[in-house]
Amino acid sequence: MLRLPSLDHHLDVYMAKNRIDSLTLINNYIDFSSQKNFLSTLVSNTMPIYNPAIHYFPLNSNQCVFNRFLFSPLNPLANTLKDFTSTFIEYPKLQFSKRINILFQKFTEKYEITDKSHIPIIFLYFMRAIYDNCVYPKPEYFFGFKDQLVNPSFFDELLQSEINVPSNIQIDDRHITNRQFIETHPLLIRASQEVIGCSFHNCPLDIIYEIHNALNFVCNCFKESGLLDFDSAFSFFFMAVIYSGSPLFISSVEFVESFVKCEQLCGEFSSAFMMMSAAKAQLVTAVQRKNMLI
Repeated sequence: MLRLPSLDHHLDVYMAKNRIDSLTLINNYIDFSSQKNFLSTLVSNTMPIYNPAIHYFPLNSNQCVFNRFLFSPLNPLANTLKDFTSTFIEYPKLQFSKRINILFQKFTEKYEITDKSHIPIIFLYFMRAIYDNCVYPKPEYFFGFKDQLVNPSFFDELLQSEINVPSNIQIDDRHITNRQFIETHPLLIRASQEVIGCSFHNCPLDIIYEIHNALNFVCNCFKESGLLDFDSAFSFFFMAVIYSGSPLFISSVEFVESFVKCEQLCGEFSSAFMMMSAAKAQLVTAVQRKNMLI
């Protein structure tokens, strides 16, 4: 797995040049034609940071503007959206995503969005907006925090244990601790930082993207060993998970598993989904064995 070109260092410059002024937006989207123009401008401004291979672009400040636009009383679908956000807790979690898709279909029909290159961009803005608007008032519907927080001392214990590196990976010393091994591999530290980032997202796709980035760091760390098989990649990814010390990792992964089906994802995101699910399962088994949940 090769790491896709990083967008992070371009993002600040991009946003400074392309931020849509929210006051201008509020003044200008009163009529329907202006609303359609806003969506067209939004897509044009997002294209430079959009990766069509994974149908994704990084979270950016235009999301806040889109959220205002979507939930404005001026939106023709305002009542439909209000009904969705006030009744979603009455439905099973897997129906949540299906209902978002139905809503988005109505949205694209209303705004006559037919360009296939525009639809995935607007859909990601739309999906994030719905999750933002629903997660904040009802976090317990999405995240099972109770009995899912991992005691930080458990991560410390794992980091002090001896590494278990696959035999096909060439390393100088196989009798060092996980912590010692990770801290001599900066890309594994970067991977752990991506894992930490999972705790700060409301949208499942943003969490999967963090895992996708983490796996790219892992694979680039050992690219001299050739393409890592699943077991080898998993060993190093799990190291990154425990080094992150994130008590919310289990909760974040279960959130994704509850609202997204793996088969609906593109290939690289599907791999990330399977990897984080496997890491969560191993972590759950380990912490329950030692009674290390908070």
